[in-house]
Amino acid sequence: MKKLILFLSFISLFSAKADLIQTVKVSDGTLALCQKKTDVYRGREGAYNLKAVAGIRTSEGVILRLRITSLKCTQKKGKFGFKLENLLASSSYNSHGNEIVVDTIDATLKGYVDGEYKLLTEKALQDRKVQAETVFIANEDLVSDNSIKSVDFFVTKLKQYENKTNGYQFKKSVNYGLFRVRFRMTNNTVELLD
Repeated sequence: MKKLILFLSFISLFSAKADLIQTVKVSDGTLALCQKKTDVYRGREGAYNLKAVAGIRTSEGVILRLRITSLKCTQKKGKFGFKLENLLASSSYNSHGNEIVVDTIDATLKGYVDGEYKLLTEKALQDRKVQAETVFIANEDLVSDNSIKSVDFFVTKLKQYENKTNGYQFKKSVNYGLFRVRFRMTNNTVELLD
């Protein structure tokens, strides 16, 4: 099940160094919308936003500071909108007369060098609405002819589904959409691009 979700309009809320940051949608994801009842159903397993807020150059590589925000589309008094929700929140819904309960067992942040698909980082995330993560990328993983570097980040969740009507259970990994962080390295600094 392809549940790749991005929520780009929420990015402006986190404007720390906004003039130096570039986050772009990668084509394998879908934009999370929250404008009608079908959006509430489609987004029942949540959405997230990832934003690079700082970059530091060291002699060994680059340290990126990321902000991850967990969201859920809701309807209240006829109005639709995203609200903050814990990353590992459980949910339930009805499907063809069956109550389905979905528990999130864990969530992981993964990062890859754009175009090389080499795993650079894999970090367990906490059950928070908003969290900061620091990611180190070694110089040898950033070698390229291009002066602008790109790293793709995404969240994957291990979920357990249970049909309360018949007791059937299964687990599966759900990947959410990619966010691309672009930056330029100079002698002693990292410039996050807009």
